[in-house]
Amino acid sequence: MVVPTTIYDGGFMWEDNRLCGMNIKTGEVKWYFPSELDNRSYCHFEAKGYEYQGKIVFQYQTNQNEDIRLRSTVCLDINTGAELWKRDGKSIYDAIRPTIGSGKDCYFVQDSCSICKVDMNNSEIRELYNTCDEKVFINDLYLCDNYLVISCFSNSVVEESRFETYVVIIERTTGIEIFKKHLGESSVPAHCFLEGNTIYSNVDRTMMAIDLKTGETIWERYDMCAYTCQDVLFFNDVLMKCAVNATIGYDKKNGEVKYLFDDYGSWYVSQEGRYAYFINCKNVLDILDIETGQKLDYIECPNKRKGFFGSYPMIYDDKLYIIGNNTLYRYPTYPWK
Repeated sequence: MVVPTTIYDGGFMWEDNRLCGMNIKTGEVKWYFPSELDNRSYCHFEAKGYEYQGKIVFQYQTNQNEDIRLRSTVCLDINTGAELWKRDGKSIYDAIRPTIGSGKDCYFVQDSCSICKVDMNNSEIRELYNTCDEKVFINDLYLCDNYLVISCFSNSVVEESRFETYVVIIERTTGIEIFKKHLGESSVPAHCFLEGNTIYSNVDRTMMAIDLKTGETIWERYDMCAYTCQDVLFFNDVLMKCAVNATIGYDKKNGEVKYLFDDYGSWYVSQEGRYAYFINCKNVLDILDIETGQKLDYIECPNKRKGFFGSYPMIYDDKLYIIGNNTLYRYPTYPWK
């Protein structure tokens, strides 16, 4: 069993729930955001931020009341934690939306229905896209080359716990819409990805491939066992669907099922080449071969009582970091070096 380097372990302290800037080699905490802890109003840091040349942009949420959630977008100096700019908004639907980017261009969702673009060099912010419908919300963003893939849904049937789902693709520089397709109803909003000229979309338990140029469905597969897709990973001709209760490998071209584990799900996933690093539902980290589905090895948390609950695997500088709420472990990447 590979032995970790413990960078930081806060024990079983009450969760601080603030963002902290930490020296990744020593575990020394350089700064906190917000600087003061307020037990009456917790911040919820829901998704990954985007870092560029010493600046990081991320979103966090606070609840003003049961109906209105305040969602703020903030840019910090990553070395000092100093706030460079902040933009407040609201979130009608509680979706986890990442802040993404390429080079100096950063993108985030504002007020659930608008996408803003930030120039990281001069902090200029402008609206790039809007659904132009107060009942159509943005669930997720995905960046592929010169395009933004947007997963949208309508709450017109939300009372019945069903959503009308859509995929929209825009040019990431101009915001011009080049593709839109209705994907049908779903019990959860869709997650959509783009590779080449093919859109891969997971709607509830259905995975489908759509031709970007024609809008026609290339293939479609319904899997009773797999719901709430967390991530889709690609390697060679295989697409790996990572759901909370199942893991499935498809042939990208025709949708043929290469492997299926209907009792094996994941919370958080990271990819390096052909390897997928899973925090599985038993709070153990597994390493899987994306192409074959083979489980290659696993890592148990040094703290057996807690496991890797709430932890996220990340590859940085050819090392595997497992980041928890109050822990940080470092491992070599697989194959163990």
